[in-house]
Amino acid sequence: MALTLTEWSKTHQDPLQSSVIEMFARNSPLLERIPFRRIGGNAYTFVREASLPTAGWYDHGAAYAEGTGTVVEVTERTRILGHDVDIPKSLLKASTNPAEDRSRQIEMSVKAMSQAMSHVVLRGDNTANPLQPDGINNKLDAGQVLEAGTDGAQLELAMLDEAIDQVFGRPSLILANRTIRRKINALMRAAGQATETISDAFGRQLQSYAGIPISDIDDAEWVAPLLPFNETQGVDTETCSLYLINFGDDAFGGIETAGMEVRDLGELQTQPVERIRVDWLANPAVLWHPRSVVRIQGVKKPV
Repeated sequence: MALTLTEWSKTHQDPLQSSVIEMFARNSPLLERIPFRRIGGNAYTFVREASLPTAGWYDHGAAYAEGTGTVVEVTERTRILGHDVDIPKSLLKASTNPAEDRSRQIEMSVKAMSQAMSHVVLRGDNTANPLQPDGINNKLDAGQVLEAGTDGAQLELAMLDEAIDQVFGRPSLILANRTIRRKINALMRAAGQATETISDAFGRQLQSYAGIPISDIDDAEWVAPLLPFNETQGVDTETCSLYLINFGDDAFGGIETAGMEVRDLGELQTQPVERIRVDWLANPAVLWHPRSVVRIQGVKKPV
């Protein structure tokens, strides 16, 4: 059974482990929603339908034509995301609230790891960096990538409607930056549509379109923006992408060899720091169904 990080965090008795796993989810709209399937070993092979056989209607006694469906075999591998959180003893000694300062250092490190994992979900490139898995951009079939325009174009609601219909099942999330979220809001008001909000797993209110929540990504909080206007579409070098994703055990999810491990190693003998080690053998971008994600690329910055 696949569980999200929020669900996994509730199964741990160790408060440090539980809180770190929850921080991962809280700091990324992707990691909040990806269900991770636990596997044996570091690779998982599954099959996808490629084409269905042909069925037909026949007369009495007629021989049936043979028909066989075809499948493709897909293998996904887990990779290691790790980080040592080092907290200087001098910082804790000088602090009026060492527990709070310790928690702050842990949260900052987890936020950085969560952002790194989120970037891999979208742009992971195993060819350029064999230590990370491929992300959505390197896995989508051409039919799942819609262009706003040959040389980029402003987003329109019709583009979103087309993308929604292109996703297997129904999208669970529209992943967009705040600028595009405001553009969608403006388009809805211009079309006379009422704006709606939906709560996420942490009770935060998100704007929605057609009942689908829109992520609220503040790029100012990210070391490297997740959805920047720096993509080239034709002659325009300042466009961005947005993604419509159906998260689920039969749609888009992840795999992990084992659950995320959080270990308090105490003070190091080689230097005066307390070390907390976080490592996770996982792959956060598995397309169980090839149409579980649609990317709209070449979206111009609103004027």
